[in-house]
Amino acid sequence: MAMQGHTPGGEKSDVYDLLRLSLGDLFEAFCFGEDSQELPGLEAYESILYSLEKQDLIHVLRIAEGLSAPVSVRRALHTLLLRLAELLDVFRSSLVFLDSDRGVGTVAVSHEDPDFKGVSISLEDYPEILQSAKTGAITIVENPGQDPLMHALRQDQLSRIQNVCIMALPLAFRGKVFGVLLVQKQRTEEGFSIRDVRICQLVLSLVYRTIQKLCGERVVLQAGRVSSPAVPELAPLSPTEGWSASVLFSGAPLGVLLVDDRNRIAMANPKASEITGHCAERLAGMDFDRIVPKERLEGILRMRAQGRESSKDPLRYHLEYALPNGQKKVISFEVHPLKDRPGFAWVFLRDVTKEKQLEEWLQNKAEELGRANRSLQEVRSSLLRQNEELQRTNERLEELNKMKTSFLAIATHEIRTPLSIILGYNRLLLQGKLGPLTEDQTRVLEESVQSCERLLQIVSDVLDFTRLESGKIVVQKRRDDVVPLLKRVYRQMKMISDRSGVRFLLDVPEDSIWFPFDPDRIEQVLVNLISNAIKFTPPEGSVTLSACRKEGADGDWVEVVVRDTGRGFPASMVDKAFDGIFPVVWGPGGMRGPEAGSGLGLGICKRIVEAHGGRIRLESREGEGSTFVFCLPCEEVGSDFAEAAVVQRNSPK
Repeated sequence: MAMQGHTPGGEKSDVYDLLRLSLGDLFEAFCFGEDSQELPGLEAYESILYSLEKQDLIHVLRIAEGLSAPVSVRRALHTLLLRLAELLDVFRSSLVFLDSDRGVGTVAVSHEDPDFKGVSISLEDYPEILQSAKTGAITIVENPGQDPLMHALRQDQLSRIQNVCIMALPLAFRGKVFGVLLVQKQRTEEGFSIRDVRICQLVLSLVYRTIQKLCGERVVLQAGRVSSPAVPELAPLSPTEGWSASVLFSGAPLGVLLVDDRNRIAMANPKASEITGHCAERLAGMDFDRIVPKERLEGILRMRAQGRESSKDPLRYHLEYALPNGQKKVISFEVHPLKDRPGFAWVFLRDVTKEKQLEEWLQNKAEELGRANRSLQEVRSSLLRQNEELQRTNERLEELNKMKTSFLAIATHEIRTPLSIILGYNRLLLQGKLGPLTEDQTRVLEESVQSCERLLQIVSDVLDFTRLESGKIVVQKRRDDVVPLLKRVYRQMKMISDRSGVRFLLDVPEDSIWFPFDPDRIEQVLVNLISNAIKFTPPEGSVTLSACRKEGADGDWVEVVVRDTGRGFPASMVDKAFDGIFPVVWGPGGMRGPEAGSGLGLGICKRIVEAHGGRIRLESREGEGSTFVFCLPCEEVGSDFAEAAVVQRNSPK
């Protein structure tokens, strides 16, 4: 298959910038696309560098380092192919020069043998080479046995490469392919990766520039083919023809020093001069220990002595450096020993003063945040202690409340028994069962009976309220018709309203209203609300009892309303009416005589209604009367009908 250039994404690293700017001059005539519009040019080269990881870029830099020493062209090309094979773990990498007109090629260099003298091949036996020569594109054969490109080969030829992945990369000059880099590896599921292709492209670029710099155009025949005799006679590279490292790294954004085996600076680029404050002329030949303190230098020397490879274990550290003018900087050093030049090392410099200042600022802020966090922890601990104290206090109050409720229940029960006996004897006397009474005796006994009845009602209210508070009263619900109950309560309370001169009206439907409720408890609610309405409504006023069935978003409800034209509630008391102990007293001197009560009735009503799953509310304006409305659900809350529902102490409002 043919592969075109790939533009990767990601963040540019320092090493990428170094390679892009320092090696860029090697590829002014980048082999892909010179004088050709079909193939990518120098921009593709930068894209290739951009796509590689930092570690791979360091490998490429090491490969390029091997070309800086005076060597023969053949040895230089062999070094390139050998390091490529090691880096990509391939079993064969070869450089083939082409004579396309004749359909032949010459395997000029192979990584397996530095003294390889060249072998002539027929391009028909290498379809992948022929394909790259024709298209000028990279050709990859991942499965030779199934790739249509290889079908023309004989069976014995296919059998030799059936477990091999092949990649051919074209080498071009002025738009004409004159060579191919051939790489072979054992076939795997992954085949050749994008990384493999990018590294091969960079090495191929180095191959091209090596040939161009060392031999000029002697390797390219005017006919567009390689001169076979020229290959074994490639001249050695003299120092004056070599690549100057200072020029190589002149545009690098990092400071670059080349330190030799005598610990002297052999080369320094302009950025290193800018960072250290020394001019380039002074840096060249300067002892490295003038830049790096002796104790630091000893670590570098030990590293060199151990022969560590730069790609695996470079030495990195930060150093506070004083410039010649007294200014101080923080410089980052990264040392990469040269594998093939014992005692030599590349030293990359970077001014990290602003980064260090930012780190210090962040460190100070982190310390401030730490102190603030500790303060917050102290506040949190204090709040936790207070919360624990409040919980203990609350538990104590709960215990006291239970004791209070229990005491009231016992006390009211003990009071109720003798009070009932007293009331019974007074009624017997009033009825004349124990003898005739005078008019004064009758009047006194009537007042005594009324007081006993009122006191007994208060005791009953207190007893009911304490039972409701403690959850000991059980609401026995059954499905029944509420209309007869409303009519019975109306008849009972009508006699009381008539004696008070208050008109009592009933407005209920003729049809039945069936739903689950406790008749005794709902009657208690009705009697309580109606008796209060009659009590606080002046003569000639009215009290109305009404009921109806209503539809709601959450189901059908029975709405019962007790409305009066009495004095009403002050606005400040409306929200407190159902709180529990609600003594209804207001005005000068408060409430007197038979109207005074315990104030527990409304609280009891609220708890009974809520025990049915209902709700109750009060609408009132002082001087205009009051309206009590309670609603009960027509269907039992939940999936199953419950015959008994226990009244909970803290029912939802």
